[in-house]
Parts: sequence; C-alpha cells; structure tokens
Amino acid sequence: LKGSKTKVILLGSSISMMSDLLSYKSPLYGRRSSSVNLKELRFKDLSKFGFELIEGIRIYGFAGGVPYYLSKVKTPFLSWINEELKRVDTFVKDEMDFLLRYEFAEISTYKEILLAIAQGKNMLGEIRDFVGVGGEISSYMRKLERIGLVKREVPILGDHKRGRYAIADNFTKFWFNFVYPNISEIEEGKFEIREEEYNKYLGSVFEEVAKEYVKEKYGVNVGRHWFKDVEIDILDKGLRVAGECKWSDNVDGVRVLHEVEGKLKRLKLDVNKIIIFARSFQRTESSERVEYVDLEKLRKWYEES
Repeated sequence: LKGSKTKVILLGSSISMMSDLLSYKSPLYGRRSSSVNLKELRFKDLSKFGFELIEGIRIYGFAGGVPYYLSKVKTPFLSWINEELKRVDTFVKDEMDFLLRYEFAEISTYKEILLAIAQGKNMLGEIRDFVGVGGEISSYMRKLERIGLVKREVPILGDHKRGRYAIADNFTKFWFNFVYPNISEIEEGKFEIREEEYNKYLGSVFEEVAKEYVKEKYGVNVGRHWFKDVEIDILDKGLRVAGECKWSDNVDGVRVLHEVEGKLKRLKLDVNKIIIFARSFQRTESSERVEYVDLEKLRKWYEES
C-alpha cells in the first residue's frame, strides 16, 4: 500500500501466529511501521466495571485484567463461578486447552509444567522432575515465557541464578489451581470452590494488588526479594520501601512489623518505609516509618479516579 493513505492494522491474540506473520519468512517482514504488545488492565481498573473492592480482588484472582473474562463474570463471584463450573457449556472448562492449542501442536507437557508451577514447584529441577522430560525442559520453559504464560522471577536486589518460575497471568493460575486438578468432579457437576480454599489462593493475588498500590503511591518499581530462608514480599532497588502482605483479618500489625524489621536486619538492608497490608488489623504502631494499609484504606485508593 506504499504511496496510498491506506493503513492495515493487524490484530491477534496468538503470540505465535503474530510472530510468524511478521517473521523474516513472511511477505510482511520489514514492512510494519509499529507494533504494540497490549497488556492487561490494572487491578484498579476493575472499579470501572462496577466491582466493589473485595469482589474486585476475588474476580482479579480469576480474570486478571483481561476484559473478555471480566465481561463474563457476575457477582457475587463465588456463587457465579460455582454455578458456571456446573454448566455443561461453560467456557471455563475448555478455555485453557483452547488457548494452548492456539500456540502449540501438542499441549500435554505444557499443561503438566503449568500444573507443577501451580502446585508450588518453581525451580527448574523441581519442574523437570515432576514432568519427567529431562534436559529439554528449558526449551518448554522458554516457549511458555515467550507467549506470556510463565515468568522467571529473580530477587530484586540480586542473584539472577536464584530465579524461580511463576505463572504470569491470573486466569492461567486459577485454571491450574482449581479446574485442571478437579476436571473429573467438574464434569460430574460435583465440584465447588470453598470460600476458605479461595481465600488461601488469594494470598498471592492480594500481593499483586499491594504492589500496584506501592508503585502508584511511591513511584517505584517493586518485586520480591529472597535469600536463603528469608523472603520479603515487596521491595524496591532503591530501598525506599519494604512491604508485607497478609490476606487475613485482625492481623497483629506490631508483630508483623517486628518480623519485617528482623528480616531486613538479617539481610543487612535499611529501608525508608515499611508498608504492611492486611484485610484488617487488631493493633498497629504509630510511626512515620510505617504505613498500615487495610481494606478501608485500600478502598479509597481503589475508588479514586
């Protein structure tokens, strides 16, 4: 279309297909003027869908920031998902297989890798032993990273050799925690997600929400940090903030503060601010160095434009 005012815009949800379309073997190679890798919505954007904070966190644990999934959800979430999983024609049951077949010809090994990570096996050796694929595990992991289903996390301050793998999006994480391991019961219409079980799952989701809060309020990029048996949920490279997340009620904020201070001391780190997140606190300590963020405070941030 050179010399004309016509512009062709190509849209696709398959990373592999779009990569092939623009590869050096394609007639379109070298002819694109720009490309955009469209990211998910932020957690805070869920407020624009009308979801109240706690429901928003529950829904984010299922849908992440994918508008298609967000448009499917109804509230209250747990009632909806348990009814949805009983439907013969539910999109939830087959969605992950559909997405994987879009990218790979053979999907069983990829599913086992994702199941291993969902079950807490996040070191390459652990995943390899669980799946039983030997040395080619690295090739599988690279492909899952390339399409955005898996990410390799390293300590924010440190040693890139200490990397761990995690599932990169919440729908995939949800599916391999609740759908894939229970597929027989789901097909028989007997499976339900219990509230206490889902709350346990939401611990890592709440950590994502907390990181978004810290990034926006303090203007820093944050991640996890760990060394040996010490782990800090939230930390930035400039040591401006350190944070701890508890998806629980009546948390003893003073005790958690002392635990975080102990971790920082063991790691020989001195930070400007410690931020503790919980659903609610039974007690806190008044100090300019510490910020306590409960659901009431988080709600104000979530609802502001």
